[in-house]
Amino acid sequence: MTTPPAAAAVIHGAVWDARITRDPRDADKAAQAVIHALERDGWTITATRPENGPQTAT
Repeated sequence: MTTPPAAAAVIHGAVWDARITRDPRDADKAAQAVIHALERDGWTITATRPENGPQTAT
């Protein structure tokens, strides 16, 4: 399964907002690790982002 960009952006934003790291590349790596773990366990990731117009990803 491929995680839609809007869903990946929400997870990346959560990593960034939690101040886990201030390096954007490390935030990307942490977000990808979370995404892969959820997908591996069979989760479907859904997100809605209103920036730049409505974007919904499932």
